[in-house]
Amino acid sequence: VSALATPAAAAAAAAPSQRRRGSTPSPSTSSSLLSSEAEAKAYLRLARWAHRTGQESKESLVSLYETACKGLSGRESGHFHLAEYHSELLEHMRKVRNAARGASSS
Repeated sequence: VSALATPAAAAAAAAPSQRRRGSTPSPSTSSSLLSSEAEAKAYLRLARWAHRTGQESKESLVSLYETACKGLSGRESGHFHLAEYHSELLEHMRKVRNAARGASSS
């Protein structure tokens, strides 16, 4: 069996230049395939890369982070990065709300 037999392993091996928007393996179908901590770490790296480069939707990013958290049970790193992402979303929403308030009062 090839090392790239699972979708998680294939996703981790794919270079960013070879991936297209929306080509991330579905965590809902592959979360049961997380057989090792290394695969969970690959999902975490993929989620962080997709977040920083804007390659995935908010829902896809949350799914990737949650999949990594499940595979890294007992470790804080996945939860930390998921919370960091949620914090950034909240800050962005506050800025949008404040900008909308400023525009309506003018």
